[in-house]
Amino acid sequence: MTIQTFEALKGTAEGIWHLFSTLVLFLCFVTCCSKLTFLSHAVYVFAKTYKRDQEKKNAQAAAAAAAAAAALSSPASTTAKAPDPSPAPVPKRVLSPLSEDEQRHLYKWMLEEKRKIKPRNATEKNKINEEKALLKEFIRAESLPRL
Repeated sequence: MTIQTFEALKGTAEGIWHLFSTLVLFLCFVTCCSKLTFLSHAVYVFAKTYKRDQEKKNAQAAAAAAAAAAALSSPASTTAKAPDPSPAPVPKRVLSPLSEDEQRHLYKWMLEEKRKIKPRNATEKNKINEEKALLKEFIRAESLPRL
């Protein structure tokens, strides 16, 4: 919460609630009570603040939609309003295809990275071994599939 927001909330119920919740969090932290208690207080405060912020945003969006609907319904505003230019689409960058040597180098790098992975269980180890076998096939092949 910023200082400006706190100044705006000073003396209100929200301001008092925020001050109280901040004080509770500080006391939990200072007294070194269990981490679970501190965490639960923190989650509660932030969830409540998030919910309150979402309600404010929804109210502002509804007010903006009502204002836009009122502006569209008045005939004077339709003649004075200019059409919005649509933004031009950003052209996609087309990259040149990789040569076979570059692809082999890339596959070798991927194989090295797969060898560095430490599997957690047998199924993960089997999956990594299958991927490494596939990469080895690509590296040894005469012609490579295009990326």
